[in-house]
Amino acid sequence: MAGRTVRTDDANEASGKDDGGWLVFSTEPQRPAAETYAPGTAVELSTQLQAWMVLEAAARVQ
Repeated sequence: MAGRTVRTDDANEASGKDDGGWLVFSTEPQRPAAETYAPGTAVELSTQLQAWMVLEAAARVQ
C-alpha cells in the first residue's frame, strides 16, 4: 500500500485487499484540486496532513 493512504470503516484497519476503503489523498497530487474534485465537493484535510502543515509552519518561524 505504499504511496497511497486509505481509510476503512473497520476500526481504521487496512487489510491490503479491497475492503471497502476509500482514498484519502488524490491519486494525482500534481493536479490542482479544482481539476480533480467536482465543484461543491467537500474536501477534508486528514489529521496527519494538518499535523504536517503545523510542523512545516513551526519550522519556518524563527
